[in-house]
Amino acid sequence: MKPTLLVSLILSLSALHAGAQDFVTHHAGRRIVLQADTTQTSVKLADLQSVVADAQKQEIQKIRPAGWARLVRPTAAAQLSPQQKATQARATLSALSKNSKAAFVSPVLRSTEGHELSPTESLLVKLKPGQTMPKFLQALRNPAITSVRQISRDGVYKVSTNLRDGAAVMDLAATLVTHPMVKMAQADFRHSAVSTLVPNDPGFFANAGWGLDNVGSSNGLAGFDMKAVKAWDVTTGSNAIIVAVFDGGIQQNHPEINQIPGRDFTDEPIANGGTRPGNVPGHDHGVMVASCISARVNNSLGACGIAPDVRCVSVRFAIPFLRDDGKIGIDGSDSAIIEGLEWAESIGARVSVHSYSFFPSWAADEVFQSTRDAGMIHFASTGNGVEEIPFYSLFPFIGWPASSPSVLGVGAANRSGSRSTFSQFSGDTRRVAQSVDFMAPGEQVAVVLRTGVPDIADGRTVSASGTSFAAPYAAGVAALILSQKPSLTPAQVERLMIDGCRDMGASGWDRFTGFGLVDAFKSLPDDHGDTLATATRINASSTNRGFLNRDNDTDCLRFTLPTHAIMNMHTASLIGSVPTAQVNVEVLNENGTAASFVNITPTSQIEINRLFPGSGISGFKLRAAMAPGNYVIRIKGFNSAQGSYNLTLNQENAHPEITVLGNNILITDGDTTPESGDHTSFGTTRPGVGVSRTFTIRNDGHNILRISNASNIDGNRVPLTQVTPVTTPAGGVRDIPVPQPTPVPAPVHFRVTTSPVSQIMPGRSTTFTVVFKPVGTGFFNHTLKIESDDQDERSFDFVISGASLFTPGSVTLR
Repeated sequence: MKPTLLVSLILSLSALHAGAQDFVTHHAGRRIVLQADTTQTSVKLADLQSVVADAQKQEIQKIRPAGWARLVRPTAAAQLSPQQKATQARATLSALSKNSKAAFVSPVLRSTEGHELSPTESLLVKLKPGQTMPKFLQALRNPAITSVRQISRDGVYKVSTNLRDGAAVMDLAATLVTHPMVKMAQADFRHSAVSTLVPNDPGFFANAGWGLDNVGSSNGLAGFDMKAVKAWDVTTGSNAIIVAVFDGGIQQNHPEINQIPGRDFTDEPIANGGTRPGNVPGHDHGVMVASCISARVNNSLGACGIAPDVRCVSVRFAIPFLRDDGKIGIDGSDSAIIEGLEWAESIGARVSVHSYSFFPSWAADEVFQSTRDAGMIHFASTGNGVEEIPFYSLFPFIGWPASSPSVLGVGAANRSGSRSTFSQFSGDTRRVAQSVDFMAPGEQVAVVLRTGVPDIADGRTVSASGTSFAAPYAAGVAALILSQKPSLTPAQVERLMIDGCRDMGASGWDRFTGFGLVDAFKSLPDDHGDTLATATRINASSTNRGFLNRDNDTDCLRFTLPTHAIMNMHTASLIGSVPTAQVNVEVLNENGTAASFVNITPTSQIEINRLFPGSGISGFKLRAAMAPGNYVIRIKGFNSAQGSYNLTLNQENAHPEITVLGNNILITDGDTTPESGDHTSFGTTRPGVGVSRTFTIRNDGHNILRISNASNIDGNRVPLTQVTPVTTPAGGVRDIPVPQPTPVPAPVHFRVTTSPVSQIMPGRSTTFTVVFKPVGTGFFNHTLKIESDDQDERSFDFVISGASLFTPGSVTLR
């Protein structure tokens, strides 16, 4: 053995002997002494039929989950000091460990905050960087260690022992904490806690959905809510985002909960992390929590989650049970939390929520941190003990894991805009890990219960209270943020939520309400760039959704026109939140100057660059002829103009729905060149000789095309020219044209019609033959107009030219 290791063990053993009667654990390197409850002992039964209780000592054996029992004995008459209690508890354990009906015995311990916990046969150990478990075990050579299993990616190990009582396990953990190869060591505690749910009268409660949309009824503060309705205009969540619910299970076939199959990490597993059938106390809690996140919308059931299209997953780490005091309790272990976090990360969960309050776990804190580093953001309820915990006003604190450095603590708010009186807060005037971070609706909110339990609930929507429901609401807001922008880190999500909060106390953070009430709409990540340099690239013909969710928010959208085009642009549903709200819409060049264009918008429509006051405005409308170039549409809100909008751009004929071929050569819209390559010109014909040309017109759109020639066409004779020899100063002779002052004859008027007007159905083609007949000399133009019933498709015109009169030939559908 190395000298340093020997010295360390000697020191740790001497320290342990000096305070051998204390029950000591460590959290983040801090030594914590737990108080023994001499009236109770936790026993793991050798089999479920075993009776360990001693009737002569008036002990009562009460069954607890997962094969454990609680031995309860009369309260001792004499008042014992903490160390006397520890000595007595150790003596009791020593005697019970010899009982063959008991597989393991453990003290019932309590923290100064009132948490109840008991050590198990296992330890949780994490080594320092560079150390390996094989080397550690070889150096330790402790015969009590029977097996080792790594339960977290970042190196937390579950070390099983053959020890018979929890005091010995805690003593071994206290020794290992001082080992030079060890970073963290603790017993794998089982926790017995009260659910962070405040019982309420089951049944419907008027306007229990106030947390989503507070209209001010039942003495509520109108508008004090999470702004769910506005957020849902942007997103109701993505099913790619998974929220892990750490609880006592979620009913897997519940029609209201949007979820995927979960997993059970308890010693009494249920398939996929589900719930027990029938009237089993406490098995509604996980369903209620999940309903705050992903209860479906538009399914004729009563509740609705804040993020109905994200998916929850059950991480059943604890077993609900009915406590001796009649309250709903949960029994879970540190290792189950750790393994649940690892599994949730492995399936891609981005958010976790924890509606319980345990004694802090050093090992679990390590995994909360590593999974947050990997991209998962964690939320936990702060606790409901303000009115129940003795001396709380003197020593306020929040529960764990809300107090974990890597977990965000969420307190409960009521409909009137205040902190619920039961919601725990911190005693520190600075924001620290043990402080409240956010508030969310948690008093008289709408949740659903299990189905198929007619004696108690049968899936009804009820009103419930507790920080149990505030935490999942906040987690659901994070899920909406990640649905919009899944690349965000937990720190970035947290920052968005902080910036979006509504203050409930002092400006900024305060110890009672954190940063205030979470706001789903204001917390959404910016959807479009705020500046020209960061403008979002869009297509010239497209519909784009956007929103303004902060004061003076700006959205910039960039598009490119490769050719001259007529552009239609308009916004719809641009909503102002107050009567003085204004929105300014501008069309700019890429350098930020005002764009130049020919505005052909009817004067009855809203003009460009106008401020739009009030709410419910359907933005600006513009139809303009624009030159090729890069353009930016800038939309900016003023005076709390907040809401969603649709920006529609349509480049007319950007994707032609009409195709015209002449001699199998494509003819372009508006072609007027007589001698162009598409052969629209007939040239000069000899008298008496007719010339014809056939054109094919195809309907590539989804609406009817109509061919029309029902307008007078002027045929104008072109003046003749005469060539006269001219002598130049250099003696050369060259020919130059000399205009002949021949009078221009009156125009020849004629009507060219297609009778009846040709109609081309979608997907069909028409052949159109034009015949020129020689009638004297002259040059004439004829424009063929094709129009679509599609309002966004302007008419397609092309010119047919020739040196004679012409008449239409036959029109044949094919």
